[in-house]
Amino acid sequence: MKIISPVKPHNNPIGFFFTSDSNLGHKENKKQRGQAFTMKDAKPLSKSSGYRRRLTTIVIADICGYSTLSEQNEAAAIRLADTLHIVFERVTQRHNGRVFKRIADGYLAEFPSAHSGMQAALEYCKNVSERNNLSPNSINAAVRVGIHVGDVVDRDDGDILGHGVNIAARLQEQARPGTILASSNIMNLLGPEFKHRGEKRSNLSLKNISENMTAFQIDPKETKGLHYHLIPEIFKTPKFLYALLFVVMVSGFLAIQNKAYSSLIHKKIDVILQQSFSKTNNGTLSNISEAYIRSVLESLHNSSIPSHQTSFALLEAGNIEQAILQLELSLKDIEFNSKYYIDTLHQIATLSYTHDSAKAVGYYETILEMRPDDEAAMFLLIKAYHIRLEKQKAYKLSEKVLSLGIGSPFQKARLQIDMAFNHILNLDFKAAIKKLENAESDVIAVHNQRLLNEWRIVYGYSLARDGDLDRGESLLLISARELKKLGTDTNLPRAYNALGMISEARAENSKNDQRAYLEDALKYYQKQYNSGLEIDKKRELVEALYAMGEVYLKLGQNEASRQKFIESLKTARSNNYTNSEVRSRIGLAQIANINQDKEAVCQQVNNIVDIYKTRETVPMNEKMLNTLENFACGFDRNDLQ
Repeated sequence: MKIISPVKPHNNPIGFFFTSDSNLGHKENKKQRGQAFTMKDAKPLSKSSGYRRRLTTIVIADICGYSTLSEQNEAAAIRLADTLHIVFERVTQRHNGRVFKRIADGYLAEFPSAHSGMQAALEYCKNVSERNNLSPNSINAAVRVGIHVGDVVDRDDGDILGHGVNIAARLQEQARPGTILASSNIMNLLGPEFKHRGEKRSNLSLKNISENMTAFQIDPKETKGLHYHLIPEIFKTPKFLYALLFVVMVSGFLAIQNKAYSSLIHKKIDVILQQSFSKTNNGTLSNISEAYIRSVLESLHNSSIPSHQTSFALLEAGNIEQAILQLELSLKDIEFNSKYYIDTLHQIATLSYTHDSAKAVGYYETILEMRPDDEAAMFLLIKAYHIRLEKQKAYKLSEKVLSLGIGSPFQKARLQIDMAFNHILNLDFKAAIKKLENAESDVIAVHNQRLLNEWRIVYGYSLARDGDLDRGESLLLISARELKKLGTDTNLPRAYNALGMISEARAENSKNDQRAYLEDALKYYQKQYNSGLEIDKKRELVEALYAMGEVYLKLGQNEASRQKFIESLKTARSNNYTNSEVRSRIGLAQIANINQDKEAVCQQVNNIVDIYKTRETVPMNEKMLNTLENFACGFDRNDLQ
């Protein structure tokens, strides 16, 4: 079977086709191959040939209509093929397989069993289908997959040749878009569960294969929940079953005791989480993993060090400051740089994280000085930098983490979204868009709908701020709809906020429909407020109230605007949201200025100056500074230095 080169070759080939009757070759060095396969039992064809024969499962996939897409938009085609290749590789690795060849838009892999090959093929098709719904501008890709178990020739240099590969390739060609075409060999090994789900195609004529075959068309959408597990015969014998029953009974008895003790610890930790972490002044619990906090608290509870036990007791009493102080005092009695010392540093940093971010940063930086490869410290330090709006430090450390390739796929995807948000804070929306597009394949691979919708929100917001209101709005509407289906989610208010912003932008660009767009913005901000109220996220309430105040001001409804700014100010002050308080005061000063109440205007300006002199705040942007100067209350921006 000869292989035709792609129509438009480039450094990363992305299209492949099969013709005549020669075998597929593979030039990969044997050392690069995965560990899922062994050659110990393979039989050489001859003493001098360098070939070995074995049985394996071959899965071959390609993109339908790729050549047409490549002619229409080569850049988009390249991105699509590269993204699906990453997805295919990850799925293959997850099921103990090995990708042994990529030829253009096609990917070839082998698996140790029929089961692992079929599960990988099903998961791959599902991933491609999910990707099609990622955004309104995604290319709706369809793939064909062929799967066969058969003899292959495995050379010493790593090449895989043979009839088994050719049959899988021909089955792939005959598969309908979005489906898997499996040989009867595969189906016989999998059993009746799969056969009943598949459409039988008898007397199938495959190009350059002498005998007609029977194959089964599998539609991944119709196999939800189908998992097949091979059970060795030894596990079905009476002796094994009796032994298993005895183990289960003993384990059950021990589990009851352990469960009671574990339940008690969990209840204690639940109380601590509720008292000290659920409702923090800066609302940052969503920025740190609850599972991580639990693990730190469990290690504190189980520690044999008396001062650690005292700290846990203080946490139970709701005195987190004293608990932190107790841990800090205990450091002098613990061997420097030992495991216990590092664990204690983690405990202090974690307890400080939501209450004193500056202290948390200091301790995480200390941990990394002593343990440069401490992954937990790296990820949490990045988040702590974000809390403190130390954007450059966060971005630099994020780049380092990604370059090291550490962390789970979720953490890597999460990191790239955060890096894009850093670009947004710097008003570099094109850089944010680029970073988010690069993160697309990682987000897909995670299979986390909430993360996917967060990606959509940040991407949609970036597109809108870069001037592409239509694409941005479409993404945000999709995200809002999906998040409502998923239930309570901290990202839903953000989606409504961004949609309100887009409506305001449309109002600025349309004099005839300006009022209608502003009223749309009010509706979105009200939805932001309602969803923020539902999840008890005070910051969303403040942002929504302030945004409504701004819109009412544009509509000329000054009293309604003033009331929203007052509500926003009260909520900001009660939750110590300093920067939101400053914005609300500027809003109230604008209303007072319209009402020609100079005294009230200057009172707000003076309050803002006092805030910047006495509290930790984020620098004001140029627009805010100009507004304060225009009030003519003697404001000098140098006073804020």
